[in-house]
Amino acid sequence: MKPQNPEARLSQSEPSVNARDALDQLFLQARGLPGLPPHRTYTRETYLRAPDYEPVAGGDPDAIMEYAMLVCDHVKNLNLLVESHKKLLLPAFRARFTWPILKSTHPHLSQDERKIIPPNELGRDTGYWLDQHAKWKPNGGKIGLFVDELLEWAKYCKRMSAKKGPIIILPSRTIYDEDEEYPLVASLREQLEPRETDAARLEVLSKKSIFEWRQFMTALLDDCFENRLCAEWLSFVFVTAKSRKQKKGGHGLAKNYLARKICARLKALVGEKAEVK
Repeated sequence: MKPQNPEARLSQSEPSVNARDALDQLFLQARGLPGLPPHRTYTRETYLRAPDYEPVAGGDPDAIMEYAMLVCDHVKNLNLLVESHKKLLLPAFRARFTWPILKSTHPHLSQDERKIIPPNELGRDTGYWLDQHAKWKPNGGKIGLFVDELLEWAKYCKRMSAKKGPIIILPSRTIYDEDEEYPLVASLREQLEPRETDAARLEVLSKKSIFEWRQFMTALLDDCFENRLCAEWLSFVFVTAKSRKQKKGGHGLAKNYLARKICARLKALVGEKAEVK
């Protein structure tokens, strides 16, 4: 039975939070980078953090070795869980594009992905068509990157709207602050924040929901292009210099061009044919 009171729920979440912190900390140590800052819960003032260390310039060989061994051991443990708790792991399979498998130069020491990864489950809830005949590419240029970031932003909005009880996060950190991982979302924070509730209501991207997504993206672009500075920035980043040299219509042509390209990317992601001029 799941604990009901907030303190019990918080206690249940602490092992995973502490483990994630420790592993993240070890990864940073391996790369020779400073450690994580402390963070706290909303329900109490206790600070949780992984042990401190002194960064080693160029990377820490001992930490790299330990990190590699630890990850490999836990990949093995994870796939043992598949054997005993496959049904409970289905949400994880569906939420990921990839799944770790241990491989060896000796065939009998390698894990068999056909026995580990359930058929038609991997990536099912990502909104991406992951069939071997999929036409879209992960490095889909600037437009592809923009759409990918917006999809991650929508998932973030959905997670935030579903949060109940105590949450454990880095103080005041949001997806908009992760400018290294989501630079475009961070740059459009002023336009995206008012749309968070609408984004949280969107169904997972699929052939059935693509019309809803197209309407949402069009409305979002309308908001962005109403702001002159935002419109200029979007035109500069995504539209060719030739297309920007328009004498009339403001940034209307740039907005229409971007809308067509975004819709084409959405169609490609769900496996629909797209004709884009």
